[in-house]
Amino acid sequence: MRTIFLAAATLLAGCTSQVLVKPTEIPKLSGARELVSTVESYNMGYGYGYGFAGRRGGMAFGPSYGVMTTRSFANLETLDGRIESLPAVSSFELVFNDGGVLRFEPPLDARVEGDDLVIASQNRTRAAYPLAAIHHAEFEKVEAGKTVGLLLGIGFGVAAVGVAVPFLVR
Repeated sequence: MRTIFLAAATLLAGCTSQVLVKPTEIPKLSGARELVSTVESYNMGYGYGYGFAGRRGGMAFGPSYGVMTTRSFANLETLDGRIESLPAVSSFELVFNDGGVLRFEPPLDARVEGDDLVIASQNRTRAAYPLAAIHHAEFEKVEAGKTVGLLLGIGFGVAAVGVAVPFLVR
């Protein structure tokens, strides 16, 4: 039972890694929004349910609806010079040289003005922060491959225990 809770918690949280980005890269996230729209398409194929002729399993004609989410990505330079592609609507934290941390939620309006990073977000009013005082911006990146690998490992482990226990109990 404990394994099931561990697998569920892992699935909900996922495996993540921290991406440390140069503070001068933050303006690339300005104005990015996640677009959610309803999509309508016309279905012209076979389907289950009540179709054109009113018989089950017949031709299914008519509109079908769905939700489409469009996400934009930004290529941001990390502290070590790599380029990371991150969702442009990501939350992040500014980490200051003195150890202070401020969290910013999208949507974001940011620009570099002289030696300052001027930034406003959903949860913070516009303010200027000296670039010299900011160490980095920290993003949390979901690592889908690691999550799938961990869940497969847990699944195979549970299966192995399920197969081995009857032989050990005899």
